[in-house]
Amino acid sequence: MTVEVGLKEASSFFEKLGVDFPAAAKRGLVSAANEGLQVILTQIIPSRSPVPSDMGLYRMGWKVDPSEPADGATLYNDEPHAVFIEEGVRSGNVRIGRAMLDALSAWAVRKGLAEVGEDALEVAWAIARAAQSRGFFEMTGLGVLRELVEQHLSGLIERNVADELRRVVR
Repeated sequence: MTVEVGLKEASSFFEKLGVDFPAAAKRGLVSAANEGLQVILTQIIPSRSPVPSDMGLYRMGWKVDPSEPADGATLYNDEPHAVFIEEGVRSGNVRIGRAMLDALSAWAVRKGLAEVGEDALEVAWAIARAAQSRGFFEMTGLGVLRELVEQHLSGLIERNVADELRRVVR
């Protein structure tokens, strides 16, 4: 694309670009973050085996905040358990307690692995003890955000920012 600017218009043209370019770059970064969110939800999470899904909280926890930082956007997961899914939990960090057993019991019932009551508690204990020896996703976690950053994000940013900057020049 070529843009011709006469000498008389050059000063005002470049002055306008100085104001419009940062806003266009921010719009491009926000678009890239939103597109990255879609890549996470439609490509990366479904590619995991098993898919990290119980009640859908982890998947629904992914969000884009276009106001932070002021010159870009933040893509994050605000679910408290997201960090454990993303990074994994080493076996040495697994501590069995009532809250963990209650959560695992409820999960076992939802998945049809146990009936409500003592059966569910036995299954929860078995899972908890196995986690103490093997961890949860111990080696790498699921790395959903890591995959987005390493394989997709630079291309999304490059394309979206370039598109917005071209709109300003037109």
